[in-house]
Amino acid sequence: SAALLSVAAIALTACSSAGNTDNGSSSSAAGDTGSEQATSEAKGQLKGAGATSQESAIGAWADGVTSVAPELTVQYSPDGSGAGREKFLAGAVSFAGSDSAMKDEEAEKAKEVCGDQGAFHVPAYVSPIAIAYNLPSVKEDIKMDAETVAKVFSGEIKKWNDDAIKKLNDGVNLPDKDIKVIYRSDESGTSDNFQKFLKASAPGQWDSEGKAFPSTTGSGANGSSGVVQEVGATDGAITYVEAGFAKEAKLKEAAIDFGQGPVELNKETVGNALDKL
Repeated sequence: SAALLSVAAIALTACSSAGNTDNGSSSSAAGDTGSEQATSEAKGQLKGAGATSQESAIGAWADGVTSVAPELTVQYSPDGSGAGREKFLAGAVSFAGSDSAMKDEEAEKAKEVCGDQGAFHVPAYVSPIAIAYNLPSVKEDIKMDAETVAKVFSGEIKKWNDDAIKKLNDGVNLPDKDIKVIYRSDESGTSDNFQKFLKASAPGQWDSEGKAFPSTTGSGANGSSGVVQEVGATDGAITYVEAGFAKEAKLKEAAIDFGQGPVELNKETVGNALDKL
């Protein structure tokens, strides 16, 4: 359960080397594509789209490859995981960034774009998911367990001083303030993984899943940057988002109790989760 909450492995999805795409992009490389010489000879345009959480990493990778392949340009549009997959399956981009692998029907559709070899996934990036909140009147770090998180995001728990939250935060002066849930309004791999976590860790409280988050509770914001901006501007707000975005926005992150005490989200705990996968 800890791993499901804290780790979202983002996959780059692209056509196999034998496949073809008609997406307005072109690139060429000689010989072994894994060699430095082949990389330096790459040229043309490489277009991608997908997860907003991956934008910074893609930018750094693009800078790295174009520094040795100056005739190659890399463009990445952070439209969200769902939009990126749709563009890839429509042949509009050469690769997509997503937090979850293709479903069987998507893999079959990819053959229409890539040929019989289809698409392949590259696990390329680890993105911890944080429960980020804005509660300026509380100086202590808030603690939650999976059941409480599920009840908050389903709307069953509506106040910050609800008994379920107070029980996990003994001695903390929690305000009588509405909890304002902010979710991803666009289709998102982060939403997909977060809901998988809730369903696995609090099955009695959560039963939905998928890239679209239920809109019955709270309000939506577009992209990872959108949700942290909304939470940062809203006293009492809470969201689920990649930890890097939460830290950059200087939002607090809840410590999650999986039955053996609250766990802070940091490099060490993420590493421990990865070791257990």
